[in-house]
Amino acid sequence: FGALFFGNFYYVWKRQWSKLLPFALTCLLMLVFSFPQEKGARYICSVMPLMVAAAASLIVCLWEQNTKPVARWILGSVVFLTMFSFSVKSYEIIRFSSDYEASARDLVKINSDVKFLSTQPLVQKLYVVDRRNVAAVPHQWEMLLMLFAKGYRYVVIDPQAYISYTQDGRRFSPPLKNFLEFITRNVRPYQVYPHFNKALLERFVLEHNEDLKRSMAFLQTNQDGQLGALRVYDIRDCILALKNALRK
Repeated sequence: FGALFFGNFYYVWKRQWSKLLPFALTCLLMLVFSFPQEKGARYICSVMPLMVAAAASLIVCLWEQNTKPVARWILGSVVFLTMFSFSVKSYEIIRFSSDYEASARDLVKINSDVKFLSTQPLVQKLYVVDRRNVAAVPHQWEMLLMLFAKGYRYVVIDPQAYISYTQDGRRFSPPLKNFLEFITRNVRPYQVYPHFNKALLERFVLEHNEDLKRSMAFLQTNQDGQLGALRVYDIRDCILALKNALRK
């Protein structure tokens, strides 16, 4: 699809300026959307009709100008491959289901009044009776200990941590902040959920993108698919691991 879209430069070469309108409007809007700090993929959605129109315009133009069977067969194959790749991506999205609800339900099964911390508290509060039982993960060890004293027993870490809890404060820029990095490296999870598959993690990252180069580098490190997982940790195990580390 990208080749068909940027292939509109063919009109520049041929000086067919009127056919450049969808392509030119798309580029203009994408330029405008590049100025906000958050360069989310949602902005591209607003220009998708124009992008499709630009690609379709080029397809029709090339089809009409090339009457040879071989040329039309090649063009038809490109269109088919484009449609097929989109169908595969769409199928992956259709099959997607997150584990926010599953993890919350499983914790409630342990204790109907369980309290836990989450890197995505606003979502997980939807799946408990008392929303006060779900709080945001703090940014310091001391606060974690205070919340443990108040009855919070588990920590839920999901990909949102790479937006709100990175050490340098930049999105999708590991390592995580303070004790979260310690926990993920040194504590065995109480339970692990697949959560985001690769297709959905890609969309999650692009939706919250600030720097495309950094976001793509983050996705490149997800070869094993583990960055999309949702992990539940027992805070008691975290505290014990910290004590053992301090003794060393």
